[in-house]
Order: sequence, then structure tokens, then C-alpha cells
Amino acid sequence: MSLATLCLFLAAPGAAAVPQAPAGPRAGLAAVDCSRLADPKLDGGGVRLRLLVSPAGRQTTLRLRVVRNGAALRTVYQTVTGAADPLELFWDGRTDAGLWADTGPCELVVKDLGSGDRLAFPVDIVRLGIRSLRAESTGPTGEWQMVYFKKGSNRTFYATPAFHEYLSIAEDDETSDLDFDDGRPRPPVALHRDTAEPVMDGDRYETCSFNYPLCYLAGQRPVFEVGFGASATSATGRPMTTGLPVAGIELRCVVRGDDGDIDWSSVVHASVTGQPLLVGPRLPQHAGRTDLIYRWSWQCRPEGGSDWEDLQGSFDTEHRFYTLIGPPQFAGGVTGTQYTGPWVEVADYLATWSGGLGFATDSQAGVVQSLVRGFQGQEGPFPLSIEGVVYDTYTHGGDGGASHYFSSSAHRINLSGLLDAHASGKYVNCSDCAGATSGMLAMLGVSDVQMLRLGSMNLNCIWGIGTTGYTMNLWGSGHSFSYHHIITRDQGTHVSDACMRLDEDGSPRLTPGIPGHNHDRPWDGVDGYDALSSTNHPSRTYQDLPKLQ
Repeated sequence: MSLATLCLFLAAPGAAAVPQAPAGPRAGLAAVDCSRLADPKLDGGGVRLRLLVSPAGRQTTLRLRVVRNGAALRTVYQTVTGAADPLELFWDGRTDAGLWADTGPCELVVKDLGSGDRLAFPVDIVRLGIRSLRAESTGPTGEWQMVYFKKGSNRTFYATPAFHEYLSIAEDDETSDLDFDDGRPRPPVALHRDTAEPVMDGDRYETCSFNYPLCYLAGQRPVFEVGFGASATSATGRPMTTGLPVAGIELRCVVRGDDGDIDWSSVVHASVTGQPLLVGPRLPQHAGRTDLIYRWSWQCRPEGGSDWEDLQGSFDTEHRFYTLIGPPQFAGGVTGTQYTGPWVEVADYLATWSGGLGFATDSQAGVVQSLVRGFQGQEGPFPLSIEGVVYDTYTHGGDGGASHYFSSSAHRINLSGLLDAHASGKYVNCSDCAGATSGMLAMLGVSDVQMLRLGSMNLNCIWGIGTTGYTMNLWGSGHSFSYHHIITRDQGTHVSDACMRLDEDGSPRLTPGIPGHNHDRPWDGVDGYDALSSTNHPSRTYQDLPKLQ
């Protein structure tokens, strides 16, 4: 029996039978999902709500109201059209007055003014962020503090803090760690890029806000101990809690690398007051510099649940990692902050030189090559020697080969003065170069580095650091050394000399020359340092690493 026939049978006696069409879809709302937690102060943070408006094609007005303790924080009206796919609404976390809503529970109520349907969703406003990151060692020789050598106009050594390299906390007169006193979110701390001086607050070291570079052995996986922020500030300047923990809700912090893959993740207790260890991706297997951006976001779920929900919003932090080819080496028995770890500027020079010259630094030999060639400069993208220094000869305006940075009596190199825009003058001699390069290589992890003092030398054709080319008349009235300093890392079998280049054109007694760089050059042989540098065989005296000033 058809529906029309059934309707006919049910019609009132004597009335005309009118066929009835089937009832259409009911007009109204249906919930899909809604953010359970939200931090509107994150980039892109807020409450996302998805619902279905039926039937498709129906136009109606929705009233979105955020209610706390019976009072409306925000009321928004929106005209929408029903569709088969869910409709998405978003609340940015601000009140009708345009202020950030305080942390705490509230209710998001949606009413369909056309159908009268009403939906209500519990939402907790929370405050999320980090206050500190501490680099943890991956072993006894896996991670080191880094050293700066300036403080204003003074050369004063400063080692990056051992307790945390990233810090973002309130100043003494501020209300909270996560927010400024007007309620605005405190932004992530910018990476400190100066290689000579640490972060300063006037004439004092900054103690509340810094983001220092980190130093690990090549190939290690960095480990950060994370300190989460535990204090916030309302839009009216009052202290407020972070709104955590939320009863019955688990919270997880997720950190993603800038390649988009999840590199670090950790389940954090609901209170978010612990200090979890987050293990990062493996760093390059070579000495150098790596800048990485990490995106911090959060997920939540009902306690004991299986599916995590992404909270809206995130923030990025930038980090610089220097990697060494081995543990830093220093002169025996020395003390002082300058021996805490590698100097930032030295590690940065190596990264710049190796990258610009295209030399691999996955071995100690590669580090030696990059540093010696970069130190000399006048090659590739580096038209000048390090800090623009020039070999000290009368012909170039110097005073005849004197040491300006190296003290023979103290066996110490004033490396901070050299790196400080050649603070003791642009002229250097062989001891200055050997003292500087031996100390720099050793602190970058090159092992067994020694200074090697040579006796008198009757020179062949050479090119001094920072000078204009090869010469057979170094002093203008002579061409010999009374002594010469170079370095070695295998007891003189091979030697390195950043002070001068030898001539490899087959005629070492004549100009012009073909550049012969001295990084791990054999001492003996036709093309050895002994044969190419001088016509005699100088004496050799081995010396330990110099102390650093």
C-alpha cells in the first residue's frame, strides 16, 4: 500500500483526500567538537567550535556567547548557511571590551535564533609557555658552556649559565613570568647573536631574559630540561594563575622541528610544573654552527583517554648549536672562566670560514684546514686576514717582527685582544699567529696541539699574513728569521703555519709564487715545510699550549 493510499484511508469522512509529502530534515544545530582547553595568548590561540547547521541551504543567525559565573564575557552574532559539512566558529579569547579573558573555566553557548536550538560547551582558559631551557650533558664530554670575552669596553670573560641557557622570567618589579604587566604575552626570547659580549642590561649582565647558543660534541642529540611558566597576568594587570591543572584533563607539550617532523615530545603531568627532559634530533657529524627553530604546541585529552586533541596556537623559539670535533683542550693547570668551554667567537669563526671556503669539518684535519686558511684570509669570500691583521715588517709599516699579542715569558696569548678588533694593533708576528691558532684549534676539540719554536731560518719565497703577495726581501734589507713559531699536532711530523704561505711553483727561491697553504703539511720531503720554507734546517723546540688571556 502506498503512502498516498494510507493517507486517503486516514482522511476525515467526507473530506477531500490530499496526498502528504514526507517530512524534511529538521531545522536545528548538532555539535561536532569544541576545544576543551585554550590559551588565546598563543600565536593563533583561541577556541575552535565545529557544528552542523541543518538543513543544507537554510540561512540562520547564530548567537555565540561566552559565559563565566553567569555573566557574558563576549557575545557575537553570525549569519550562516546550513551545509553537509561542519561549520567552524572561532573565539579569539577576548572579551567584548577587547581584553584577554582571564584564565579559568567558562561556558561557550551557541543558540540558533531560527530554530531555537541551544548548545553549550565547557571551556577552560589556561596560560601556557616556557620560562627556561637548560642544556643537559649527553655524557661527561658531550656538552659545554660557551665563553664570551667582552663586557662593554672591557675584556672580561663570561661563561653561559650552567643552570639554563634560555631564560624568560619576570624582572624584580614585574608581576609574572609569562606576561607583561599589561597582560600582553611575553614573546619568546630572541637568539643572542653577538659573539663577543653576552646579553647586557645597561652595564650589568642580563639575568632575566636571554637565549644563548649551545655547544655539543658533533653528532650528539641535545637534551633540554624544560621549565614551564607558572605565573600569568590579567589584562587589568593583576596576577592570575595559569588555570592549571584542570580536573580530569591531561596535558601534553609537543615540540616540532622546522622540518615539520616531530623531533621532541613529552607527556607532561597535568600540573605542568615538572621539568621534563626533551631529547632533540641528532646534530651534524661535523664541527660548525646549526640554527634551528622549534615550534611549541600542546594537546589535551580526558584523563585516561586515548585520543589527543590539538590546542589552537603555538609559539616558536630559535636556537643556535655549535658542534665541536672533540672535547675542548686547554693548557695544563690553568684556571679561570676563559677555560670553561669554547669561545663563542672562535666557534663562529670556524663555522663562517669552513662554510665560505667549502671545507669539510668532519675530521680534525678538516678543522685545521678551515681554521688555518680562514685565519690567513685573502682567499675566496674572505679578502682580509682575521680581524684585518698584517704581518709585522718594516716594509708594511710595522716595527720589525715583534710580538703584540703573545707573551713568551708568560707563555700566554692575548686572544681576547686579537678578537677585539685587534685591540693591540693590526700587526702580528709568528708567535701571535701560532699562539692564537693553537689555542683556537685546541678549544674546538683538535687534540695534541703544540706550539713548535723553530731556530734561525734563511727564508725562501714567502707570503706573510695580511700582506700583498710573495717576497724575497721580507725586511727591506734582509730575508731571514732569527726564530719562527708554528704549530703541530703529531710531534712535528706535520706542521701548520697561519702566519705565512710557502711557494709551491717548483722554484721556492724566486717570485712570483703559487700559494702553498700550511695546514698539516709534512715536515720532510720535497714539498715539506722544511724544504720549502728555508735553505737551512732550523732547530725545533716543542712547547705546550699557551695560556689564554
